[in-house]
Amino acid sequence: MLGVKGAALIRAWVEDTMTAPLKIAVYWRGSNSPLTEVLQLLTEQKFRIREASTVSDVVSLLVRYNKPLIVADGSASEAEENARLLELSSIDDAKKCPAVLLGASASSKADQLASCVEAFAAIDFPCEPANAGKIINSIWSSVHAAELPLVMGRPGGRKGISRKRVEHSIPLNNEQKQLVSEAGNVLAGAAISQQRPIEEFIPNHPYKPFILDAVKRMDQEDEWIGGHGKRTSAVSSVASTITVGDESRLENIQLSSMLLNVSTITNGSPCAHVDLTRVSADRDEKQKLAALYRASAEFVRQELKDDRVSRTINAVSSLLLGQPVDEKFAIVNDAQCILGAEFVDRGCWADGVWNPRGANRVIRNLRSSQPIVNDDILLGVFTKIVGEAVIANPRITNTQFTNRKILEQALTLPKIGDGETYVDVSDLAPGMKLSQPIKTLDGLIVVPGNLTLDSDLIRRLWQLAGVRAVGTKVAVITDSI
Repeated sequence: MLGVKGAALIRAWVEDTMTAPLKIAVYWRGSNSPLTEVLQLLTEQKFRIREASTVSDVVSLLVRYNKPLIVADGSASEAEENARLLELSSIDDAKKCPAVLLGASASSKADQLASCVEAFAAIDFPCEPANAGKIINSIWSSVHAAELPLVMGRPGGRKGISRKRVEHSIPLNNEQKQLVSEAGNVLAGAAISQQRPIEEFIPNHPYKPFILDAVKRMDQEDEWIGGHGKRTSAVSSVASTITVGDESRLENIQLSSMLLNVSTITNGSPCAHVDLTRVSADRDEKQKLAALYRASAEFVRQELKDDRVSRTINAVSSLLLGQPVDEKFAIVNDAQCILGAEFVDRGCWADGVWNPRGANRVIRNLRSSQPIVNDDILLGVFTKIVGEAVIANPRITNTQFTNRKILEQALTLPKIGDGETYVDVSDLAPGMKLSQPIKTLDGLIVVPGNLTLDSDLIRRLWQLAGVRAVGTKVAVITDSI
């Protein structure tokens, strides 16, 4: 018979193998000797390491294991970085695996890496081990989310969260599509939102003159905060309109979004530009931002006498820190709308200009197993809005194509045959079959033709569009619509 210790060991082994996928890391460094610090880092993250020195070694390991983490080490030289990238792009089985590129200038090659694999991270090496470990685990988890044990007690108090990636294929009517398109355009173009008067973003309220004065003072204190308030108000309002459609709650969301950062007029804004896509759960910046929100809530309570807006802003602060929220469902749901919009805009605009890499990180989070908010429908709406923004951005800001004539030529649609139809990228739906490849505006094929789309592939296309502009329409087989 087994002793108590033996039974416990067997039970632990069974629980480990039955509830979580095996963490395999394929460490690939070409002809160079393995780096001890990388091996140690992977070991600390509980990966079982398999070393590879050639492409054939990697291919054989990919066949043997289920989507292992590929660690392509190009830290020996820039030539090694380029070699790893070129070799990785030639391995078809690698496309659905999580991959990490290590190298002195790895981050500059993120665009190339994005075209090779589904989930990736480019880490400049040497690096801080703790941060690198979190990044590596996040990349691996995003691919293996469906196989992981249930995550309990995520922000908002909801239990039994789905293990799978959220399916964001939300059918929208024409009116809702128009709302999403408008929100995407506001998000994509700072000039558009700056030209619209503040009054358009603030609903009727007994203290509306005071609110207008406070928002204008906030804009004078920090112009970025003023534009940020307009954009988050537009994005959160659309999210609420589509998911709830309650006028009274819409007013609460608009006011809460505009006043979320209002304490900057009295406290300044040392942390007001924090990019939430770059901040981990235990970082000081997130704590400081939550404190700024709480100060705004107190300002609203004392100066505007609006208890509901104050409670909503406090709920946003708690959700940001992953704390339980003891509030009515409507307040929590409104707070999730606002936090999602905050996350989206801070990721896309933290640097003061449209940041395509930030948009890429935003959609990556919305696709992940642990996104910023835990409401599946809200995630779908936010994904669609950012998708609209990354598609609209080349037309509005013209940042990637400084020559307007070249841009218009790139957007010119080729002729299509019988049985084919052009569909807006924002209207792509699961089940549609491509009749022609999808290309970036500079000619790179990112999705081959004759491929049937699913929800995740559509979201990945939007994610890629954040860093590499694609055309606004796609040719599909008419019968598949």
